[in-house]
Amino acid sequence: MALKSSSPSIVVIGGGLIAHAIAWRLARLDVQVTLLADGGPAASAASAGMLAPSFEAAHDRAAPGLKAMLDESLQLWDDFATNLEADSGMAIDYHRNGIVGLGDTPAIGDRHPVAVPSGIAAPSAWCVRGEGQVDPRRTLVALKQAVAARGGKTVAGTAERLVLEKEKVRGVKTKSGACVEADRTILAAGMGSRRLLKEGPSLVPVRG
Repeated sequence: MALKSSSPSIVVIGGGLIAHAIAWRLARLDVQVTLLADGGPAASAASAGMLAPSFEAAHDRAAPGLKAMLDESLQLWDDFATNLEADSGMAIDYHRNGIVGLGDTPAIGDRHPVAVPSGIAAPSAWCVRGEGQVDPRRTLVALKQAVAARGGKTVAGTAERLVLEKEKVRGVKTKSGACVEADRTILAAGMGSRRLLKEGPSLVPVRG
């Protein structure tokens, strides 16, 4: 369902998968959306693309409740991938054919023994069915195309500071001096968000 034409304009700050996904979904709702992306290195390029709640929740730094959130997210991927491939006109290599693990990882339940893959030295192997993966680099390219196809605008630039008016965020100023004004601002720049936040939660990068 499209939002009314009186819906607020929105600027999304960030150049990775999350920022592009937000901009795309807003554009699908006919929202006037602008994506401010600096084109620099993003965590999306380093991602392996695992859609594996069981593995991620077993990480020793996983937050309480993470597994439930990831399970819900995984169930949304079928429609997300179908719609993205339709809007972008390209495949993103999305598969839900299970994730194979090696050795013994007691923290991961609901696993099924499988043969150890050929050429790999491991005492055992097992599979978590229904989990899967997607190619993050193809997905990012597809999102860029889908944002444009749905009428979203992308502006190249590095966010320097948020623009405040009467203690409300009214947009963002770039390092080149340009100002991207909007009724609403969504900060989705990953670790790059730290430089724009004077106050807020501590952000710590986690990989693996």
